[in-house]
Amino acid sequence: MRTLIFIADYASDSLAFTEAVLAIRRLSKGSFDVHPVASRSFNTFHTGFLFDQLARHLAREEARRTVFFLNTDPRT
Repeated sequence: MRTLIFIADYASDSLAFTEAVLAIRRLSKGSFDVHPVASRSFNTFHTGFLFDQLARHLAREEARRTVFFLNTDPRT
């Protein structure tokens, strides 16, 4: 099973997060586990930092099965 790591400034908003995950599931092939990670609002640097931190700690086999979704409003 694949893993989706969802990093977004709206990941803590249950409605927005659920709508995005439903859309991703509708367009993807296969199933996956979802792990939301909330970044700071309007802070693309923080989103990038979170991505780097999480990607560095994936083993090679985990990395092959992991998909990252990043979305932050780029205001800072």
